[in-house]
Amino acid sequence: MSSTAVDMYNDMLVRYPTRAHGRGPHEGFSVLEFQFRLLAIVANAVLRASRTSEAPPLPRTAGLGEWIAYLRLSVRALADQTDEAARKVSGTLQVALAAFDSGGNQVGRIGDLKRLRDHLSHGGPLPDDMHGRATTDHLIDEISLDIEALLGAADLSYGTSKTGLKRPILNWSGSKANLWPGAFLRDETWHVFTRQSTDSVATYMTYDGTAGRSDESAAEILDALRPVLRPMRNRGPFQSYLQDVLEDLKGFAEGDSAFEAAEIDEGFEIVWDKATSEGREPRRDYFRLGLDDRREWRDIEGWTPYSRYLRKLVRWGMVASRLYQSLKSTELELDEEEAEALGWSPSSANSMRAARVEISDFAGPVERSCSFSDMMRGVDGDLESNRGQTQVVFLNGEAGIGKTRAMLDAALNRAEEISRLGDDGDESDLPLYLFVQSTGQVLDNLNTVVAGAVVKTRILTVEGVSALCRNGLMAILIDGFDELLGNARYGDALGSLRPWLTALGGRGVMVVSARSSYYVGQYRSSVLRAQRRDFPLVRHRIAEMQKWSPDEVREFVRAFHLEGELRMLPSEDQRLLRLPFFARVFIERCRQLQNRLDGNPAAESGSVHNSSLAEYLLDQYVAREETKIRGRDGTSILTQSELKQLFYTLAELMDEQSEREADEDLLRLAAQLTIEEELESREGLIERLPALCGLAADGGTDSLRFRFQHELFFDQFLAGAAVGYLIADHEQAFFRMLSNSAWRSATITDVVSKVGAQTMSDTLTSYPASFTADTEQARLILRANAGALWSEVIRITGLMRFDIRSASFADPLDLSGASPGWLRLTDCEVDQVHFPATGEWELTLRDTAVKRIDARESVNLAGLRGVQNQYLRELLQGGELIERRDAIARRLVQLGAQVNGSYNEQSTEAPPELIQAAEFYLGSFNSRAEYSIILDRAMLPADEHPPRWTFEFGRDAWQRFVNAMVQAELATLETFNASGSAKYKFRLARAANQVLERSDSQPQIVAFWRSLT
Repeated sequence: MSSTAVDMYNDMLVRYPTRAHGRGPHEGFSVLEFQFRLLAIVANAVLRASRTSEAPPLPRTAGLGEWIAYLRLSVRALADQTDEAARKVSGTLQVALAAFDSGGNQVGRIGDLKRLRDHLSHGGPLPDDMHGRATTDHLIDEISLDIEALLGAADLSYGTSKTGLKRPILNWSGSKANLWPGAFLRDETWHVFTRQSTDSVATYMTYDGTAGRSDESAAEILDALRPVLRPMRNRGPFQSYLQDVLEDLKGFAEGDSAFEAAEIDEGFEIVWDKATSEGREPRRDYFRLGLDDRREWRDIEGWTPYSRYLRKLVRWGMVASRLYQSLKSTELELDEEEAEALGWSPSSANSMRAARVEISDFAGPVERSCSFSDMMRGVDGDLESNRGQTQVVFLNGEAGIGKTRAMLDAALNRAEEISRLGDDGDESDLPLYLFVQSTGQVLDNLNTVVAGAVVKTRILTVEGVSALCRNGLMAILIDGFDELLGNARYGDALGSLRPWLTALGGRGVMVVSARSSYYVGQYRSSVLRAQRRDFPLVRHRIAEMQKWSPDEVREFVRAFHLEGELRMLPSEDQRLLRLPFFARVFIERCRQLQNRLDGNPAAESGSVHNSSLAEYLLDQYVAREETKIRGRDGTSILTQSELKQLFYTLAELMDEQSEREADEDLLRLAAQLTIEEELESREGLIERLPALCGLAADGGTDSLRFRFQHELFFDQFLAGAAVGYLIADHEQAFFRMLSNSAWRSATITDVVSKVGAQTMSDTLTSYPASFTADTEQARLILRANAGALWSEVIRITGLMRFDIRSASFADPLDLSGASPGWLRLTDCEVDQVHFPATGEWELTLRDTAVKRIDARESVNLAGLRGVQNQYLRELLQGGELIERRDAIARRLVQLGAQVNGSYNEQSTEAPPELIQAAEFYLGSFNSRAEYSIILDRAMLPADEHPPRWTFEFGRDAWQRFVNAMVQAELATLETFNASGSAKYKFRLARAANQVLERSDSQPQIVAFWRSLT
């Protein structure tokens, strides 16, 4: 333990580098800051001991400039003091400040010490005409002598707390100053206060040669600091900004970097070490809130937007250039894979038309139809505006519709656009898109996949990407989100995204591709099951990628001069061409035929028209794979028909395991089931089977994993397995397959076309009475697949003559093309139904929920029976969209439909309008799986395009609903940082469906509904 006050000072000073050890300007500033901090703590202790002057509170977070400002203030406060301690401390402070003021302006062309420190903190070199080291060394020596003279005149003693902390007391001729809680001794280690930015913890510098800092949360210390420090600054935008910057910089800092945050007059400064390829780069950066709380950073030229700071920090142009090179490599890999696995040429990919999307939310109508590029411009706008909610866009569409290429092209084009600017790319306001492929990443988490996507930049980390996304500089595009989960059943569709949604903290945009409407619905269900209070603020959108129109198909084919061949295709094959993948199949098939006609012996034999495009696609795939498993004599170990059966079996086994990959054991099992004998009976089969695998496993092992080259192959081979069971009259096995995973369009179409609509309708009619799924999840999947198969049967037959039971229609049930007739739905769920425009038709609903009715072309709904009004969300009729349940019921009745549970306008039992409004608002929150909305000062939606449902009952009803929810503590209003006028996050504190249930055991819910009457 130190015996004198000078020993105390030297015990601390010895932990800093000396001139003899090559102390540079950076280390010199650390010593100066320590000296002025210690003097400030001593001055504060002397003033607190005085009875005639009030001690200025110590800053909560400070750097060198703030400590110097505090000492100037202390000199003025000490001026009227006459006791020995005040006289000596005042004299010491004046000498130290004079030394700084005189010596600090003699640093060559840099100008002064403050400019030198800023220059060095931004990575600047030492100019040749400057003697920065000599300047700081001279100051340190002069101030050190001053401090030693002050402390040498004092006696050091200690007070001891109940927990054993030693509280240092300085005594100048009977005039005492207690340094606690600015400094204390614990376990022979000195602790000197450095900062407290939150209520729960304070940071002290430690001088035992180990960690160098200690985070203290003991009540004894925090309680003692409270009256000594400045009051906590408003915990609004300023505190949020400071905490956000600290969190952001973790993504770019050296691993063991300690952050020093200090409040200054204009804002705050942060001292930290940036990680670089050459090592650590010490930095000191200044930040403030500008006009309208705009987040700013001080550049050499002045204050500039915080986003520009982040761009300069990561060298935006270089990041874009490296991302571009990485994405070009990905594009080349896709081209090579298509050439190898499918025999395609890149030219057909280069001629692809731009995709179109229809954008909606989880529960609402289509908001707009636009090109994919227009959608991405909307993403740019969402990134720039900080809407207060993370935007999640599900890019929904069939396998083969072009999701991967569209996302990759968007990311590639943006990276190229910014990288072309070179060093000026740092000035670009455009965000980058990080394209993430989940293919082959089964059971990995999103962090692993993102890390793999940015490793080639050698600049970014997962934490850095998170910071860029939070600040609107980058959006993540996740291709194959369902594969990332490694669970085709989507048991916890939210699990993989939730950590990232939490990290984004209500900001940023993510675009994720999804398999189908069913899987998006499963994600929605998992959101609703999530805990209410800790769920991130998210707004969901669905971007449904559209198939090509017949005109677009013809335009694509015309580019290859194949209009004649197109006209010769059967109608079903022409329909397949609306899927871009099959359009390319058609082009390549025609080319191969042309090569054969030109006398090319290597070309494929056969006609373009002697089999369907779907069969041709599989045959070509099997033919190519068959070449991989030939014996030493060049003959096939498996025939092509056996290999096709192997793929049928393998697709079924993969589906049962809810994966889109198979290991070697599963591949062997499929082969054994195919040949119905031991694998050893076929010479070379065991050795050649791994040649079908093309995916090396992670972890440094030699094992391989098999996957089909495209999801469409999986869909069609799965269909082949299902068709095999139906042909063999194994209906129970077929139903078990039907309950494994939600089938996509290609599987549905292929199964119905091969077994026939009549066989399929007979099979589906029998299943509710003959098969029971093992689990609730399997039951839901079975109902969804049954609904999709029934829709295909109706499309193919063009008839309404079926009695459908226990089915769910996740995609619209389209009856518009069917001949008038009858249709009965019992125990079904229908998301949306389209009616025939004319004719005598009848649709009877029994225990069936319909959410949306599309009657745009209908003026007579007399054939609609049994509508349950409580399930209805919207009615499209004529050119009008109706969302209020009472209004929907009235319109349906006017059109002749039979509606159960409708509101009677003349009934005295009808709920008051405000009650109806609350039910409608809460139902809208629930159906959209959203828990928040952004409001302005008037408590009205502040979004640029506010949800139309918020205005259904008028402005006054909405405001009364918001106020009632907040007063009943069922919702909160939170401010957040956004430019312009003040905005609030209106956030539900209870799930909407809980409030709708009106439980008598929940006083807050009871009080809410009572307040509306």
